[in-house]
Amino acid sequence: MVEKNFIASILLLLGSNFLTSPSVLALEPFNVTYNIYKGPLKVGAISRNLRIKDDGQYTFTSRMESKGFAKFLSGSLLLETSKGEIIEDKIIPHTYLRETDKADKNYELTFDRISNLVKRVDAAEGYEEILKEDTFDKLSYQAQMMMDLSSMLKEDLKYDIASQKKIVTYNVTFIKEKKVSTPMGKFKTFVVNRKDPHSSKETTVYCAEELDWLPVRIEHTDKKGRSMAAKIASYN
Repeated sequence: MVEKNFIASILLLLGSNFLTSPSVLALEPFNVTYNIYKGPLKVGAISRNLRIKDDGQYTFTSRMESKGFAKFLSGSLLLETSKGEIIEDKIIPHTYLRETDKADKNYELTFDRISNLVKRVDAAEGYEEILKEDTFDKLSYQAQMMMDLSSMLKEDLKYDIASQKKIVTYNVTFIKEKKVSTPMGKFKTFVVNRKDPHSSKETTVYCAEELDWLPVRIEHTDKKGRSMAAKIASYN
């Protein structure tokens, strides 16, 4: 579907229990941009890029810039970079870096498969936790969800996420199928909802089958009931 900010929470889009199927999607590289709206007003933009090498090594980057009302709430910039590898139908992150214009919200994670630990390694207060078999960062799980949705089983999903201070669990619930209009045309989508069991925040994501389950619309409501939406603007 506010941790750093509730614009960033829109990205949380989009667990341990994955859908499995012979037709699981082979993830392809992409570039995508979204415009962020508060009602009819454009208040920011998101650009995302997934690069995959022949050996399965990936780099997934996301850049969010906001202005006006959104900037007041969240700051003006959020950069995220997840690096790791893709083995068959699983994303395996190695590192994650979060950079913002608010220093107390910046952090870096390493996924140490030898010691079986996920570690926050930046200069601020860090942590170590046991690395569960399928543990993601806040960006890589969204690519994993695209692959999982390709199974078409319409079952709920669960993801263990290494966040700023600890590992948390995201529960993603299938809601319905819906055709949605975007600046790029109409798309058949699966609508899924991510709700934090310990918060009133929630995110609803519209994932397009035609675009290999890439989100084309993301709606977020923060714990104070304020809503924003990110809508796809371009894709290649």
